[in-house]
Amino acid sequence: MESEFGSFSKKVTVVSFLMQLGIVMVHMDTDHFFELGTSETFSDYLCQWISKLCFDGGTVSLSFFMICSAFLLYYNLSKENMLEKFRRRISSLLIPFLIWNGIGMIFCAVYWWNTEGFDIIFSYIPFQFVMSRYCAVMWFSEALLFFLLFIPVILWVMRKKVIGELVLFGFFVCGYLEWGFLEKNILHQYIDFEIYRFLSYVPMYLLGAYLGVRFSEGIISEKYNRWQVKLAAVLLWAASYALPGSFSAYCLTMLRPLYAWVIIDKSWLTFRLRWWMENNFFIYAVHYFLILAIVPMLCRIYSCVITTNVFVTVWRLVCFLIITLLSEMMGWLLIRFAPKAYRLCTGGRTPKL
Repeated sequence: MESEFGSFSKKVTVVSFLMQLGIVMVHMDTDHFFELGTSETFSDYLCQWISKLCFDGGTVSLSFFMICSAFLLYYNLSKENMLEKFRRRISSLLIPFLIWNGIGMIFCAVYWWNTEGFDIIFSYIPFQFVMSRYCAVMWFSEALLFFLLFIPVILWVMRKKVIGELVLFGFFVCGYLEWGFLEKNILHQYIDFEIYRFLSYVPMYLLGAYLGVRFSEGIISEKYNRWQVKLAAVLLWAASYALPGSFSAYCLTMLRPLYAWVIIDKSWLTFRLRWWMENNFFIYAVHYFLILAIVPMLCRIYSCVITTNVFVTVWRLVCFLIITLLSEMMGWLLIRFAPKAYRLCTGGRTPKL
């Protein structure tokens, strides 16, 4: 089981790296910097499809990280190790959350200096900090910290047969309905977005907890590793695009991370892990600032030109490569010359160079 968990952990790292690239790509929205033409050629439709694919990739990536985070927490969870796991998660999530939002305050002070945005972003500083407004991507860590409060309840529910399935199904229904039965502005319209973003990923988190409690052994050992299962995963992924608007389509869409996990065979991962594959948390945090600081300057070079959809798509890929490489380089510099700072920024996730 220990050797199987080692190969499972390696697969988690590789898939997490691929998913992290998906998040960087979805945030690489360069379209609004350009004045696009009105042509409707095949290449334009192809570029629009690529843009949609990038957006879908970001959704799949976030769902994967929710499922994976919950699975790793609830895998082998018991009353005896619950407190220790809780303590480790608090350390690995809260410290980076505080650090990156602190860095974000400095960044926002420079970025929004002498603008109306400065007064907005620096009003109600404690509230802005708690809601992760200074480093928007840290909402994910904030959500995981919030879910930690319910560990005993979630563990009890997921251990109960029938009850666990009914609760999971109920939350999927709520997700499909977009929690429309809740009254808007229940606290303040300013934080409605955060509330509903949290809620939209609750089904994925509970799914990860359910799999960790009920099926961890089979998932870690990949007992499902058959070509028929992989084919079914491909067909289900394709079907998720064929039933728009239905509850079935919602479920199939939200399960795309599982299809990706099943399709990727851990026997393919014979290579040795490199440090840049394990630099995921750092890339997740720092790419947000790099996009805000660098991408507008890069796009301003061509902003006055009427460009084509093909150009915008290619330019998006170029900016994606630039930001990813810069993120990796910054991570390498910290690991090489300030490993303790890197360890703090990433919650102890330090790869070996």
